[in-house]
Amino acid sequence: MMRSGAVAGSIVAPISRSRKRKHTNISIGILSTIVTAIAVIVTVLLAMSVLTSRSLAITADRSDGDGTGHGQKQALRQAAADQSRHKLTENRGILIHTDLGTVRIYFTPQLSGATSVEYIQKVVLSSSAHGHMTNSDLNAPSCDRCNFYRAEPNLLLQGVLSQHDVPSSGVLLGPCPLADWKPTTPCPAHDQGCGCHGPLMTRGMVGWAGGGNGPDFFINTYIQPVEWWEHQHTVWGQIKDEESLQLVERIYNLPATVKGMRMLDEKIEFRIELF
Repeated sequence: MMRSGAVAGSIVAPISRSRKRKHTNISIGILSTIVTAIAVIVTVLLAMSVLTSRSLAITADRSDGDGTGHGQKQALRQAAADQSRHKLTENRGILIHTDLGTVRIYFTPQLSGATSVEYIQKVVLSSSAHGHMTNSDLNAPSCDRCNFYRAEPNLLLQGVLSQHDVPSSGVLLGPCPLADWKPTTPCPAHDQGCGCHGPLMTRGMVGWAGGGNGPDFFINTYIQPVEWWEHQHTVWGQIKDEESLQLVERIYNLPATVKGMRMLDEKIEFRIELF
């Protein structure tokens, strides 16, 4: 019996050792697979990091170096915007170029407030940006609607100054110059100075038509202060030279038809330029 037990023991021992070796081999294989997978992941991440760094470097070089990158374009746009804002503050007035001659109008922001002048400047700049050139001999743009259409001899020449992407809705009516002025009718909440938005108009003054805020405007040529208009018009400009006023008065002689108002038979298109 002892020999039989010994034989059984000798058989069981090798089988147990064999099972242990198999488990050990399986564990080593799993660990090896995990290590390999980790190595692959690390390699991929490193490769992605290198590619990203190179891409950023190339983008930076293009932005800063060759003039075609987004960064440099953005900088150029900003510089152009800054230049435009600078121009808005330094301009003295507007030149209205017609085939008959040029009318020079000086801005009067002290009478109209800033928004009227800013509107006109933006119309000119927008017209120039859109390339509305109508005369190759004159470096001045024409806006979408720039023309004179009404002429009342010895009184006024009326026109319009309008560009599609520059609304006049932001133009504020001028301040009332009379400290003790009181309206004769109730004023709406948005216009506490209704009926008083500028001085009595004298010869050469330029204002928004109809007591409004544009884009229609008129040039006054009446020899005396126009008392019947009172203070209702926002005055944004002044003609100072006699030559410009004489040109306006020559336009009065052009063919026109009375339709309540005296309308020119042919509108006079004009080009605009800041000075």
